[in-house]
Amino acid sequence: GTLVWEDYFNTALKEYGRALEINPNSAEARVGKGMVLLRKPSFEKFSKNFDPFLGPRIEFQLALRVNPFAARAHLGLAMVSFGTLTAAEKELRKAAALDPNNTLAHRLLGLVLLYKSNGEEEQVREAIREFRKAGIAESDLLNSLPASLPENLKMAVANVIRPSRSAPKKRVR
Repeated sequence: GTLVWEDYFNTALKEYGRALEINPNSAEARVGKGMVLLRKPSFEKFSKNFDPFLGPRIEFQLALRVNPFAARAHLGLAMVSFGTLTAAEKELRKAAALDPNNTLAHRLLGLVLLYKSNGEEEQVREAIREFRKAGIAESDLLNSLPASLPENLKMAVANVIRPSRSAPKKRVR
């Protein structure tokens, strides 16, 4: 149960610590440590003044100092920046550009763009393009959106995917 996971996280942190002792400039070890810290359960997270993203954010920023092209570091920074959609979008765009096959970066970018869209059609279309790059077919898109996504955004996606049948048809000349 919980002790097994706690041992896993502690062991992973020790291993990344050893790797950083050997090579303090290892962007991969910094990103790995940041990801473990991001996922590690902690009772401190329930403290009012505790920032659960401080440790991971520092590791991702250090990784980017060593290697500004570390796509996973940009992805990690985006994850800890999700409260500020503009910062998350910036990091996700970098991660997707550095690693175009990173489906998680495209999926998260699609979600950020969708949240920022306020239902505006062109921005919803851009979000859908990112979902496609993540390998999500339009037919599966509505079912793959988070349940917590506001209804107006789900409707905006549905309207772009399946335009209203009552809309006037364009004449072909």
